[in-house]
Amino acid sequence: MENISKEQMELTAENVYTVFKNCLYQKKEIQDEKFADECIHVSGIVNDFIFHPERLMAEKDHIEQMLSDLPDEFKHGWTFLNLCQTKSGKQWTDLHQTMEILMALGIAIGKIAYCCPREYWGVLPGGVPYIVLKL
Repeated sequence: MENISKEQMELTAENVYTVFKNCLYQKKEIQDEKFADECIHVSGIVNDFIFHPERLMAEKDHIEQMLSDLPDEFKHGWTFLNLCQTKSGKQWTDLHQTMEILMALGIAIGKIAYCCPREYWGVLPGGVPYIVLKL
């Protein structure tokens, strides 16, 4: 696991992946009896994620800092498709997979939620969910 300083964390694909890797369970930890009781499970759009609760909370400030750089429209609910840009309109990633990872981290710490259940996503633009940012 990488050590990340406590300084302001900019929203970049590299930072999202670094935090993500730090928050995942390691193979040896999955063998632990407490794994099923303690893990934080997030159902993403395509993938399911299982986060280590202690390491997730250790990265909470960094996750919140990156989420705070998202456009204000997400505070009222906006399409996942726009998650690739910052408040200033800069595109920070071009991969839906990276956007999904940031979204899953946000869901895991209670700062992002889906606006409607999965069964309704098909009628939304692009067939992807609208999400709301709770900062």
